[in-house]
Amino acid sequence: MDNNWIDDFKWNILLEEIRIGKCILVVGPDLVSFDDSKTLFQKLVRDLKLDSETQGEVDLDPGFIFEHEELLQLQPGKGDTSLLMFYREFYKRRTEFDAPFAKIAQMPFHTIISLLPDDRLRATFEKMNRAHEFSYYPPINPPNAVSKPTQDNPLIYNIIGSTESYETVITFDHLFDYLKGILGARSLPVQLEKTLKEAKSFIFLGVHFEKWYLQVMLRVLLPQVSASGTISKYTILKKEQSNDVRTFIARRLQLDFKTIEPLDFLNELYDRLQARELLINPPKPTLATVFVSYSHTDATKARRLAAALQAAEIEIIMDEAVMPVGEKIRRFMTRVLDVDAVVALISEHSMQSPWVGKEVMYSIQKDIQLVPCFLDKRFDETGVVEVGETLVRAKLLTINRLISERKQKDLFDSARDLTEEEELWREFGKNLPELIAEIKGRKAISLLPDDWGTGVRQVVATILANR
Repeated sequence: MDNNWIDDFKWNILLEEIRIGKCILVVGPDLVSFDDSKTLFQKLVRDLKLDSETQGEVDLDPGFIFEHEELLQLQPGKGDTSLLMFYREFYKRRTEFDAPFAKIAQMPFHTIISLLPDDRLRATFEKMNRAHEFSYYPPINPPNAVSKPTQDNPLIYNIIGSTESYETVITFDHLFDYLKGILGARSLPVQLEKTLKEAKSFIFLGVHFEKWYLQVMLRVLLPQVSASGTISKYTILKKEQSNDVRTFIARRLQLDFKTIEPLDFLNELYDRLQARELLINPPKPTLATVFVSYSHTDATKARRLAAALQAAEIEIIMDEAVMPVGEKIRRFMTRVLDVDAVVALISEHSMQSPWVGKEVMYSIQKDIQLVPCFLDKRFDETGVVEVGETLVRAKLLTINRLISERKQKDLFDSARDLTEEEELWREFGKNLPELIAEIKGRKAISLLPDDWGTGVRQVVATILANR
């Protein structure tokens, strides 16, 4: 796609409306694109089919998975608690939104409406130490009051609920309760309604026009458009010749659709706000980007090292989310290709971690700078390979037993999560001698308690030496 839209777009008007606090940002689930071309809901359904906790609770018959509406159907007589818990954990794993949310958190919007039900955007504001207020519209109960949004204390409002509070729209029953409220007796908080009425423009990013939640948003945000009838869904879509428009600007009597990727628009907007010095807490330049590989048993020390490297203007990537084996591996393989180095924390725990083994071996195979740092000296002891191989054998026996039990209970259960874990451990055991040899053959940096300060300085110097 060419960049003609950049030159054709009326940036001065939009930037001024943002500057004076008259533009509202609306963020949707299609803000990011995935490598496998699946939508966020399609990825959710895929993970749901592998989730043992919700088995028997949700009707996974294709006829009861409502992809267009992005809704599910519970089995007769079943409650929604386990499904809401699944949604909560699924969204916690969606680190794809971290980078764009970090940019949004620096933009001077006074109101950001999210069509995602999680609290990642709020958490991003907190991580960046930016003052804000967070609230959401619940499907059943009256919404809480909110303060008047300002650029110094912006409002983040989850319009379809909150997974953290287990109040969001995931079934048709939830949807009916939600619509009865937001289009009826339970209106939005007074200050938010006032802010919406005073806004001159709305930026919609990652929102498909035909989705039910957007149609509700247009009814709530732009009643003049709905009442006038001058703009119809049919006219817009026919004009664009596409049902895949996910970026558009809305003003009181006009919808301006843009056939561009939401992230492309977001990045261009960010650059222009930065050029005009309108960003809040603009980012400091980074000297390098590194991935920290560690056992989660060593998480406290890993975070301590990460903080020290960040203080040296080194950007840190760490996998702290819990996610399925296959997805975690794919995410690492994608992210590590863009880093300048991999810092591997070597310890008794990490030498028994197939994750760390995978990350170290993949870095070596891809010729990515590897900076091994040891937290103890167990890796250098005699017999460390044999101890590791014994652990791997025991782990494989346990996984094989669990796979067999699962398949005995349900012949159609592929036990994919366990088979992926089995393959990870099998590969770890096969590569263990080479892994230990590689670590011993490299000049590992000591991060023992007495060497910590000196060791951190060595890590920084090693990373920056090749920049």
